[in-house]
Amino acid sequence: MISSACSSMGNLIGNGIDGNGGKKGELIFVPAFNGLYSPYWKYDARGLLLGLTSNTTSEHVTQAAYEATGFQIKEILTSLHVDSPVWAPTKKLTIGGDYAENNHFMQFISDIVGISIGEFSF
Repeated sequence: MISSACSSMGNLIGNGIDGNGGKKGELIFVPAFNGLYSPYWKYDARGLLLGLTSNTTSEHVTQAAYEATGFQIKEILTSLHVDSPVWAPTKKLTIGGDYAENNHFMQFISDIVGISIGEFSF
């Protein structure tokens, strides 16, 4: 179900509106299946999926997972900047794997982090 939702995401994450007229961000996903790791280190935290309704589709869940991943990246980069004053903030982030195949996800990351995104290549 989720893999087919990933392939049908198309430009949903890029539009700000889902296929059913809902707004982006109405479903909130916290991927803490085994706790929250960097930068929080709370091992007793548990995952959440908030905002479910009878109209929630697999595409909504997939979009929420993409957004959660993007915000995790932002939190880690922010914590690196705060905790390591000598660390020079990165000007470009390179992403590989399945995420790199979704241009809308890559743009979402670029927008919230405020840096350019490149695709990893061998």
